[in-house]
Amino acid sequence: MGANLRQVVFNYVRAAQKNGAEAGDQSWLDGLLASAVDDMSDGYATNTSPVAPWRAEVRMLLLGLEQNTTQRVPIEFPWPVIVVGMRPVVRPVLPVGALTVPTVDDIDVAMDVNQTTQLNLSQGVTAPAGATFLTLGSIGVQQNVLQGMALKDPRPSLGFQCRWTQLAPAAGPALFTDAFIKITCYYIPMYPQESSNVAPSLRNAP
Repeated sequence: MGANLRQVVFNYVRAAQKNGAEAGDQSWLDGLLASAVDDMSDGYATNTSPVAPWRAEVRMLLLGLEQNTTQRVPIEFPWPVIVVGMRPVVRPVLPVGALTVPTVDDIDVAMDVNQTTQLNLSQGVTAPAGATFLTLGSIGVQQNVLQGMALKDPRPSLGFQCRWTQLAPAAGPALFTDAFIKITCYYIPMYPQESSNVAPSLRNAP
């Protein structure tokens, strides 16, 4: 059985019509559940607007002279979720002075699940082979792509670390102002008690 939900349901119904005993076959039921979990069609209204009534946000401070990455800042979800989109925001620490105000394209981000699975990969001039950082702006829902990030652990932890794409000289001066970084995650329960296209009430949460 494939992962495509429509095809799996079609195959299951045809098999059950031919042999009623197939309807309760555990391998068919496992395949249906796995396909439903991986199916992305119920979570989105359009290609650029995920339907996700719940949000969680991480915040961190990146100093202009920082040479290292920030500490890992996690979002601890209470149950399995599907993260359908993110929105990164960078704001300068005021007053700005004569320094350059950074944007989401001046900062790199690394993401991990439960401190074990790295979600990013970058290679090139400013990234050593196998580096797990990529441009912060690339994870935003303003891009013509959405996440379908299924976090299946009972209490998944989605962690973030940030760094400058271009480091300031160790002795200074800074290239950018100190910056507040905010990353908002839009998510839905993996096993909702009602459609993800309708905002679930808290009492119906898993």
